[in-house]
Amino acid sequence: MKKVLSEQALEQFFENGFVRTGIILPENLIDLIRTEYGDQPGSRSNWNYFARSAEKRRRLKGVSDRIRAALGNLRSRRADAEVQSHLYEKALYGSSGVLYAVLDQCLKSGLVESLDEIPLLVGHDILLQGSKYHMSFGFHDDGFGWDIFFQTGDDVSIYIPLQSLDESSGGRLCVEKRPGDSSIFQERNEYIVRFADFCRIHAGSDSYGRVTRLAAEQCSRSDLIDEEYQRLSDWIVSRRESQQGQVQMNPIDAGRGEVILFNNKMFHDVEPWRLAENRSVYIVRCSPLYEMGLAPPSSFLNDVECNRYLIEPSHASFRAVRPEKEDLPFVPVPS
Repeated sequence: MKKVLSEQALEQFFENGFVRTGIILPENLIDLIRTEYGDQPGSRSNWNYFARSAEKRRRLKGVSDRIRAALGNLRSRRADAEVQSHLYEKALYGSSGVLYAVLDQCLKSGLVESLDEIPLLVGHDILLQGSKYHMSFGFHDDGFGWDIFFQTGDDVSIYIPLQSLDESSGGRLCVEKRPGDSSIFQERNEYIVRFADFCRIHAGSDSYGRVTRLAAEQCSRSDLIDEEYQRLSDWIVSRRESQQGQVQMNPIDAGRGEVILFNNKMFHDVEPWRLAENRSVYIVRCSPLYEMGLAPPSSFLNDVECNRYLIEPSHASFRAVRPEKEDLPFVPVPS
């Protein structure tokens, strides 16, 4: 996280697992976020595309394979429906109409004081909402996601609760305390770079030397990439299972509209929510522009736009980008 977070923010991160930016969104912007998502039904939740993307993308060659795949997809849809009935009332991922306004407010309120010099690619935003009867995603780290494709081990989540959270309310975000002591933290970028190298060997690279998601999906050796991706996914799951209950977690008290930074590639969880009203949080996911060997796509989740903005801390500003049509200012992966 060096050169991603400022010295003061880095101290907070290594001590507590998160960073308090000192920023609180104004009430009118909180209301705007609530309005943006208020009219969207829970049926539009699209978190399950991430789960489906973890399935192997094998080419189906025989009739029996196609039948088994069809039955598997049917079971998957039924499982999605069963889980969705208990998991968050709304879990909406994309590039919403409020993303620009939130970034603009954060930059004007001094977000760069918590950042260092490396540009951050703004991947997407998220609205998570549920009652005390809904589950969260539980203890996890956000492993490599195929639909997102470009990501790093130093990803930064801008986390904004839309109501106050404390011990009495429950629903607090819990993050891995003292992440620098974690063996997982030490290898956070290495496994992504290794997978990118594997993809480049079999799928080739674009004019900038990076592999694209489409090339990896359509190359003649996509079956090998599928197998390697499945091994990576299985390893991430087994790693998570081995660490559950072993990691010291730090619950975060937060005010309504408070802007907090954490690394979603580290373990995190959410306490049970105790109040009668819904719990709502708004999140913006960002990735430092490391040269991972991966080309950032312009869409994911069935053509939902992503990677639309670039935060440039050295200029205390952000701008619109189209990563598939321009070369961005990537920097080497830190050793």
